[in-house]
Amino acid sequence: MSSEPSVLDPGSMARERTPGGLAYRRLGTGQALVLLHGGYGSWLHWRRNLPALARQRLVFVPDLPGYGESPDVAADISVDGYVELVATALQQMVGAGTQTD
Repeated sequence: MSSEPSVLDPGSMARERTPGGLAYRRLGTGQALVLLHGGYGSWLHWRRNLPALARQRLVFVPDLPGYGESPDVAADISVDGYVELVATALQQMVGAGTQTD
């Protein structure tokens, strides 16, 4: 039986922020892997998967803008504006030009 926890303790990962304020967690080493939660919630949706994934990958789990610990967005933001905001934040998180899954 493995001594590794099957569910990640949320308190065990420090919150980081992009220059734009997007909150995220990072765990592991290797090629970057970004996990995005759905249209509600936070990075905690992935906490059961993180220990296994982080054994082979550098996993980034952000709170999308307006969710979890990330700042709210303007109520009138367009879909394109939201996508651009997320794309910029992802580049800031993992580094522009970094091979990412």
